[in-house]
Amino acid sequence: MKEAISKFIANILPNRVVYWVLIRAFAYTSVHSHSDKTPDEIGFTLLVKSWEFKTKNHINDKGKV
Repeated sequence: MKEAISKFIANILPNRVVYWVLIRAFAYTSVHSHSDKTPDEIGFTLLVKSWEFKTKNHINDKGKV
């Protein structure tokens, strides 16, 4: 069910919103989680892993909550 809802939302979003989200996600990851790598070197796997770590540990941009 989650996957169906996610796909529905992704299909109704304008492309520029999706691009903006990806750019922000890669920028955040290349600055905070993997500051030694460029966005080209990060890839989707590290992007998702860093996001999972961030949400699992309740970390915001300024440290822990």
